[in-house]
Order: sequence, then C-alpha cells, then structure tokens
Amino acid sequence: MYHIIVNPASKSGRGAKIWSMLEPVLHQKKVAYKVFISREAGQVIRFVQELSSSLLESDPENTVKLIVLGGDGTLNETLQGIGDFSRVQIGYIPTGSSNDMARDLKLPKDPLEVLERILSCREPTFMDLGCLTLSLIQVFVIPYFLWFAYVSAAVLYCFFKNKQEYFNTCVFLFTGMTVFLVISTLWPNGHHLRPYAMPRDNILSGLVMHLYRVDTPTNLWPSIHVYNSIGAHLAIVHNQKLARNKKLHISSLVLCISIILSTVFIKQHSMFDVMTAFIMAGVMYMVVYQANVVAAYQAYRNGTKRGRRVRQV
Repeated sequence: MYHIIVNPASKSGRGAKIWSMLEPVLHQKKVAYKVFISREAGQVIRFVQELSSSLLESDPENTVKLIVLGGDGTLNETLQGIGDFSRVQIGYIPTGSSNDMARDLKLPKDPLEVLERILSCREPTFMDLGCLTLSLIQVFVIPYFLWFAYVSAAVLYCFFKNKQEYFNTCVFLFTGMTVFLVISTLWPNGHHLRPYAMPRDNILSGLVMHLYRVDTPTNLWPSIHVYNSIGAHLAIVHNQKLARNKKLHISSLVLCISIILSTVFIKQHSMFDVMTAFIMAGVMYMVVYQANVVAAYQAYRNGTKRGRRVRQV
C-alpha cells in the first residue's frame, strides 16, 4: 500500500495536472494506494505524523511507503512528520518551482519515469538527514511590518519636497525591484527555514503565522525587504532638507538595521538573500548617488530641447 501526498498548488497548479496524469497509471497497474491532498502549510506534517504513528502502532513490523508529489517544501514537511525513519520509505516526484532536491538526486524530469522507478524499486537507497535548528525571535516581526510604512514615507516625503531626490529614490527602488522580478522569473527559488510550530502563543506568534500564510517562502533573493530598506535610508540621508536632522538619520539607520535583521530572525530570508541585496544596493548607490545618472539624463534632455528650440528659431 502506497500513501501518496499530493500538493496540487505546487508550481501554480502543476501538481494537480501531474497527479491527474499519474493516477490512471496506478489504476492500470492495479497499485493499491491512498491519496492525501495538501491544502495548507503544515498539513502534510500532521498527516504524516498521524499516519506513521497509527500504522506502526498497529503493526510494529510494518513499513510505511510514502510517495510525495510536490516541491521541496512538501518534501520538507513530509520529513518533519516522520518519527521513525527506519520504518518509512519515501518516493519523490518533483512538481515544485525550484526542485533543488530532484536536481541533487538526478531524478528524471518525466513524472511517469519517476513513478515507474518508485514502483519497481526493490532496494531503497539510504540517505543522511541533517537537522538545522535556528532560533525564531518573534519581536522582529514588528520592524518587518514597519517596512511598508518606512519605504512609503520616504518616497512620499521626497515626492512632495524635492522632485530630483524623488526621481533618485524611484530609480533606485524600481531598478532593484525589476531585477528581482527578472531573477524570480528566470531562476525560481525558495527556502525551508520556517518552523512548523511557534515557540510561544502570543500576539507576536499570531503576526508571524499570519505573515507565513500570506507570504510564501519562494522567490526570495535578492531580498526586496533589505534592498528597499537601504534605499529608503539613503533617500533620507541624501535629502537636502533633512541634512541637519541627525536624530532622524540615526532613527532611520536603527529602523533600517532592525528591518534587515528581522528578515533573518523571523525566517523570511537567508543570509544569502540579505547579502545579494547588499551587493545590488551597493551597485545602485554608485549609479544613482555617485554617478548621479538621473541628473545627467535630465541635463541631456534639457540640452536636447534647447537645441531643438534654437534650430526652430
């Protein structure tokens, strides 16, 4: 008996399409199976925990055979739910966005071929399993959400006070977000650092869980939270009207650093996401504030317009 875990939402619904293609094959081969459809984060962990414990309690000699049809996140949840790995066998059919595990295992890209390998397997392959434990600091969810007001306030202030500085800020922010969208499209990515259970039950835990529900851990680098926080701080410290307001500069720096730390401490981003955001911010700082490309472009346009007016006269 195979217990098949299906994440139909993996890679924008690809999981459901692949399952509809594989299920007739199982019927044709008269394979005994039960299917579990994952609907939300954490559900697979609970299912595997309940399944493995109930089957192993009823028959200690039993071997639980699981087939995971989903992405790296679904596979990760399956592993978290297993209590006794010596009595569980796992087959993996990758249908996610990044499928890092599938590449490492050199699995075929054809789901039918992967299924055939699983069903014909007589001698399972043993693998080492590592466990990474990182502390979750829930209070950092506060600066994480303050990011929305922080960036918006910096952009709006520049818009109403100095159009030149507003253009600088927009070029800095929009360029970074465009690069992020290109990277996310060409190289879909994600991580699996989030804890399944909160260490405490309070309002901060509720905020973190709400964030986890609305913001999936996919397409994370470079971190836009980090990059735009740096952009907002640069907009404030380079603003001529705020040049002498040292208290505001220090407050902005503290908030910027707090937001950057929050991305790691509440498990939204890895250090790789943070460092790539710093690198991109450093490049754009030289382009926007050192080379001053916005002012150079405006000067070029003004010169072109004057030249046209002279020729017309």
